[in-house]
Amino acid sequence: MSEHAVFHPFAGGISTDPHPTNLTVSGGATPSRTSEWLNTSGLTNFVVSYQLTGADASPDFTVTIDVSAQSAYELNNKTATTADYVALTVVSGATSGVFARKDATDLDDLQRPIRAMRVKVANNKADEVVTSFNVWIEGHPA
Repeated sequence: MSEHAVFHPFAGGISTDPHPTNLTVSGGATPSRTSEWLNTSGLTNFVVSYQLTGADASPDFTVTIDVSAQSAYELNNKTATTADYVALTVVSGATSGVFARKDATDLDDLQRPIRAMRVKVANNKADEVVTSFNVWIEGHPA
């Protein structure tokens, strides 16, 4: 693999749902979207970039990535449990929708080879609607 890879699991609120939906809190539940497992085999030194927007200027959201030594194909074809992956918090309780990025200087685990990963975005604020979210992952050849 000669060039770095770029994944865009979330674009404007779309995950596996073909129709974009807002992340609206209702009934005390924390709405979230989880991407499919991405094949990141052979890559290292990851960068996770994100930007979320909401109905007001101060959203409250969390972005996590689940990382696994198992293959993306295997994980996408079973119900993965916490025994299959480790969850890394990219940002928790973020209150700014400004574009931001995290790399291995922020999260040491991002420098290591990861065979598969998936992204989860959650809205934590009861009176706020997250109307748009974008997450990108870049990986560099190991």
